[in-house]
Amino acid sequence: MNNITLSQTAPISSLPRDYLAFFKQSAKREEPVIFLRHGKPVGALVAQKVLDQLLTIKRKYEEDRVLKIAKQGMKEYREGKTVTELPWK
Repeated sequence: MNNITLSQTAPISSLPRDYLAFFKQSAKREEPVIFLRHGKPVGALVAQKVLDQLLTIKRKYEEDRVLKIAKQGMKEYREGKTVTELPWK
């Protein structure tokens, strides 16, 4: 998988007339095209391959985060720092 950067930018006003070129550019460079209004990002256009890469990165991040939380919970359980019974039952 290629590294994704946010180096491709374009003014939002150019989107209606050049949208197909932006799709091709995103697919060719495997990067999103970030659209700017007054120099600030307002949206992005990505080819399907780029979207798949971004979603893979997101899923990996979420899996890593859940594993970290689970490991911390197991550590606390082993150390007796967790509640094993609810006080109101």
